[in-house]
Amino acid sequence: MSLARTLDTTLWRGARNAPERPHAQLIDTPHATVRLRDSAPASGQAALVILCDPPNMVDHYDAVIEALAPQRTVIVELPGFGFSAARSGHALTPEGTRDALTAALQTLDAPELVVCGPCICGFAALALAQASELPISGLVLMQTPDADNMRAWANRMDPKRRLRTPVLGQLMMRVGAKKLTSFWYRFATPKAFDHNGLDHTAQAQLKQGAAYSLASMLQSWDGAMRDAALDMPTLMIWGAQDRSHAETDHACSLAHAPGASLHTVAHCGHFPDLEDPQHFAGLVKPFLANTFS
Repeated sequence: MSLARTLDTTLWRGARNAPERPHAQLIDTPHATVRLRDSAPASGQAALVILCDPPNMVDHYDAVIEALAPQRTVIVELPGFGFSAARSGHALTPEGTRDALTAALQTLDAPELVVCGPCICGFAALALAQASELPISGLVLMQTPDADNMRAWANRMDPKRRLRTPVLGQLMMRVGAKKLTSFWYRFATPKAFDHNGLDHTAQAQLKQGAAYSLASMLQSWDGAMRDAALDMPTLMIWGAQDRSHAETDHACSLAHAPGASLHTVAHCGHFPDLEDPQHFAGLVKPFLANTFS
């Protein structure tokens, strides 16, 4: 598997050529360059950190940042995705992802953080909270089931385990990333939702060299996911029209934080924040107000 992850760092070398964007920056860490977008850089203000759910990138979040204003919002691409370039295979492991994100977020000068992790990225958010190296006061988890249901989701999405087969999966993703991206936006959002804007943004960035190391993520995280059972303020958000999670009992996510507040958004799919930023902000802002000191 180590060879497969190393292969991914070569296949996606274009990710080192990040486009310029206001308030976006690249943070160098030992094994990866982490791209983040800070709506209030150098403010010393508590921040909501949103981990991008691939194939989403920082470029997708204009409306989310606007809806959350004046809240400081930091959008982060995980190593191996978008223009967060993985320089070694270690950066694509759960430990490497945690370490790279920790190093990048430590540069923010934020007294408190709430980390929002969608889908499998929720496990990265949980890992950050468990490591206790950052001033994390709370979590927002979206479409993040417990570990067993996350594996069941992967089995449904990759029934023949092709993406989870080392080397084969990496090569398939490199060849089929654009096609898979279009399929995913169409499948994971409600039928009434116009997903073309999300797809267009992702396709433009993939054309420019953005990475999509999904195979390495699925392979590395498959056996590493655990239920966290954290005693920490946590808001859980589920979009009810996510066809990829049609068989998932939303309450299973409480295994990560038994005292969490669980909200189901009837009109949204896999991306409640991007599909309806105003509704997302209406859920998140009161949670932040009650969580930050």
